[in-house]
Amino acid sequence: MISKRIAYNILSFMLVFAIAIALYICIPHKPILHETKQVTDSTQGIQNNETTQAKQKKINPNTATFEELCSIGFSKKQAYNCLNYIKAGNTFTTVEDLKKLYTLTPEDFKKLSLHLYIPQTKKNNREHKEFTEQFEKKSKNIYTVSLNTCDSAELTKIPGIGGFRAKKIIEYRLKLGGFYSINQLRSIYSFDSLVIEKITPYISIDTSHIQKIQINKANFKEMQAHPYISYNQAKHIMEYRKIVGRIESIEELQKNNILKPEEFEILKYYIKTF
Repeated sequence: MISKRIAYNILSFMLVFAIAIALYICIPHKPILHETKQVTDSTQGIQNNETTQAKQKKINPNTATFEELCSIGFSKKQAYNCLNYIKAGNTFTTVEDLKKLYTLTPEDFKKLSLHLYIPQTKKNNREHKEFTEQFEKKSKNIYTVSLNTCDSAELTKIPGIGGFRAKKIIEYRLKLGGFYSINQLRSIYSFDSLVIEKITPYISIDTSHIQKIQINKANFKEMQAHPYISYNQAKHIMEYRKIVGRIESIEELQKNNILKPEEFEILKYYIKTF
């Protein structure tokens, strides 16, 4: 009896041990963990790829929507400025042309230009060729004109300037009172970076000829009529003048926070106290 019982116990133990080993072998512990890691790695790879694609995304500002402009870093104000420029019938022929937008600072342009592109078209190439031919024809007689005193006839002698552009320059000069930088011409339709680059050697600017607003005598309407003076700026200048009686120097407007530093750097060319 004793030997049979021992044999039975041994047999039972071996049977249980064999079942345990079989269960351990059959249960796929390691493969599940490995598969989970593979899925995680794959998901991470997809997310990284999508992030990289978003960073490399480039759009054409001539056809971009408001949402697309904002997606690459434009502020709402900058996006609306860009869209309004296009709606007005203008076109960006190069990425550099976006510098025309008054809402873009040089730092903004540097960042945003990485996400912008202008596709080359037959029209762009044709206009470039025509402009170059016109430039080469006129550039044989090199001379400079004073942007603040010249007339239309003088302007049309400059390579790249025809009757239409000359007329627009004169009209804008009358509104401003004069120019302090050739880059101000970017605000005029059809003056892109190519045109500015080509005509720069033929332009001279004497800021002493700028017609300035006498801020101690001008009324609100006269101030606000200037393209660079906003409603609020004119209002603040008038209120300050009422308080002090007479503004002794234009620097007072910056020192007393009537004008921001960047505003003063522009308006200093267009206002005077006497």
